[in-house]
Amino acid sequence: AAGLHDTISNPFPCQIMNLSLGQSSESTLMRKRVELVSGATDTLIIAASGNARRGALPGSVFYPAALPQVLAVGAIEATASEPKRAGYSCYGPEIDLVAPPSFRDGTSFAAALVSGVAGLILSQGWDVLDIPSILAATAIDLGATGWDEEHGHGLVNAEWAVKNIEGFTLKLVTEGQTLIQVDLPLKGASKRFFLPPGEYTVEAWVNLQGGLEPAIGDYASGPTLWTITEHQGRKATLTLREKVN
Repeated sequence: AAGLHDTISNPFPCQIMNLSLGQSSESTLMRKRVELVSGATDTLIIAASGNARRGALPGSVFYPAALPQVLAVGAIEATASEPKRAGYSCYGPEIDLVAPPSFRDGTSFAAALVSGVAGLILSQGWDVLDIPSILAATAIDLGATGWDEEHGHGLVNAEWAVKNIEGFTLKLVTEGQTLIQVDLPLKGASKRFFLPPGEYTVEAWVNLQGGLEPAIGDYASGPTLWTITEHQGRKATLTLREKVN
């Protein structure tokens, strides 16, 4: 598939390789093949993190997903009100992303979904080498803040990844006038403002539609009213949800 066969010529080698398979122990042959493909081509290898046996606790990430050249994908609970790692999904320090498993449970389906999103990114003209960082930067953080062993960089977001959404907009309004409007990175952002006493409306949104204000299809917090008094500190926690009306 990667165009490295000794006797069969492949004029259209793959750029993204999905491996919805795995085993709990490392194979020397598997490792050497992954190293060969990774070393000789720019092929992005995406693999399932592995599923625990029914009734068993999930263990370490399966191979080849556990290899450093491979992007490891776990699964989230398909029916959970708050997305979280599926109970059967193997996890550990090698996990990069999680994804929903589609109509059936399994990290194999989750890996295939991420491979599909990677293909969509590639179709927008991005270099295949940029895809892992785009997927990580645009994933929705789950669990502990930042990367963690259960969810990696978070839940893959197809629209944010394809559009390479890098940040969100934060706006403060007072007395009908915009006082501050700044763009901040999606992850790891913090911003301190020094404000005089008064009432402020705070709003944040991920601008997917390209407008000057939150629109249907954007992810927005909705306006939140702040009252600032003398010598008072205030910390904002805003939850962004898809705007549907």
